[in-house]
Amino acid sequence: MAPLTRRGFLTLTTTVAGQQAPDPVLGQPDLLPAPDRPSEWPAWRRFLTEWREQARSRLNYGDALYARPDFAWVPACLSCCFVMMCDETFYDHRSGRFTPEEFLAHGRREFGGFDAVVLWHAYPRIGLDDRNQLDFYRDMPGGLAGLRALAAACHKLGVKVFIDYNPWDRGTRRKSVSDIDALMALIKKIDADGIFLDTMSRGAAEFRVRLDTVRRGVVLEGEGALPLVNIHDHHMSWAQWFKDSKAPGVLRNKWFERRHVQHQIDRFNPDHSSELHTAWMNGTGMLVWENVFGTWIGWSARERAIYRSMLPIQRRFLDLFCGEGWTPLVETQAPDVYASLWAGRGLRLWTLVNRSDRDVDGPLLKVALSMGQRCYDLIRGREADARKTEDAVVLWGISGRVASGRWLRALHERLARTSPASSRNRQSAMRRRCSRPSSRRGRQG
Repeated sequence: MAPLTRRGFLTLTTTVAGQQAPDPVLGQPDLLPAPDRPSEWPAWRRFLTEWREQARSRLNYGDALYARPDFAWVPACLSCCFVMMCDETFYDHRSGRFTPEEFLAHGRREFGGFDAVVLWHAYPRIGLDDRNQLDFYRDMPGGLAGLRALAAACHKLGVKVFIDYNPWDRGTRRKSVSDIDALMALIKKIDADGIFLDTMSRGAAEFRVRLDTVRRGVVLEGEGALPLVNIHDHHMSWAQWFKDSKAPGVLRNKWFERRHVQHQIDRFNPDHSSELHTAWMNGTGMLVWENVFGTWIGWSARERAIYRSMLPIQRRFLDLFCGEGWTPLVETQAPDVYASLWAGRGLRLWTLVNRSDRDVDGPLLKVALSMGQRCYDLIRGREADARKTEDAVVLWGISGRVASGRWLRALHERLARTSPASSRNRQSAMRRRCSRPSSRRGRQG
């Protein structure tokens, strides 16, 4: 069989997928666009609710795999880092050892901490000799025993480890066992927690069955957009190159299954504003990928500061972001400012983004409060600027907001102390969110 490049394989699979006729229920786009006019949002929300019910019924959807205790870690796996294993920040060539402790400490300082890492090993070097993709893992410093120690070091710091599978690896040395057998053996030997399916939108059903016999709680995550029919056995998926509407839309798979994690990624774009907007408004994750096959496309200090502010909130209120109390696009008091509402266990939390190219300073949300309820600014860790009207309060400023009883004050003070970013950095990032170094970079939430 003639060799097939990674780019060629990805193009081939994308082209084939694009030839499928759309289904009015199951064929909805990966990101469900929102109408521009606020007057149309209630009808759009009704459409989302009805569509979800119809799609679940059509698929006879069952959530058994999401309910399993060994997959309880999945919804909290929000920040995933794509790591080139020979990157000098991850591997010290002088000592010949991996440096996960230093790498993950840097991730905590700069990004708020990673929940998982993808160990990328072969491409673009594969093909220079006859070694196959699994040979590249075996040839890493220390061999498979060294990779097991690397995984153990990550686990000790609370970080999950994904290996990579390249289905396009066809022109190298052939193994005596099938790809899936080789992958299962690797998972078992190094105690990996997931398989990243390079260029694939989903894996065969055999993957899930075999993984459960080798190591419980191992997930599958594909690079391509995951079809609805596979959400039940793929706990994660990339949201790569998704194009949003002006008013923030809804990630289809996250709306369908609230515990499904989608990592936003636009790898070659130096501006991550749109990805951060989508993650914040949909209560889901980000893929941090700065070394893109040897090309450095780093995050700006401003984007890192904003993500450091987002993550503690997403982690602390994870049950709200994964629950059934999600209301997309609730009414706001400022043009081009949009909000999602997350409700549950007596709490209401709003996530907001500014889509304009200008600073927004003034009323943002009009909120009805019950006796004893108070509003807090979760990003700054203090009580929100709430101004009373006849029948409600109007919140000023912009960030994540929560309304609840007085017990939250101590929580927010604790969040402010334990956030990876200092209070000064958080407030500076919030002031600069609407600055305009370019037409897109001024759109931070």
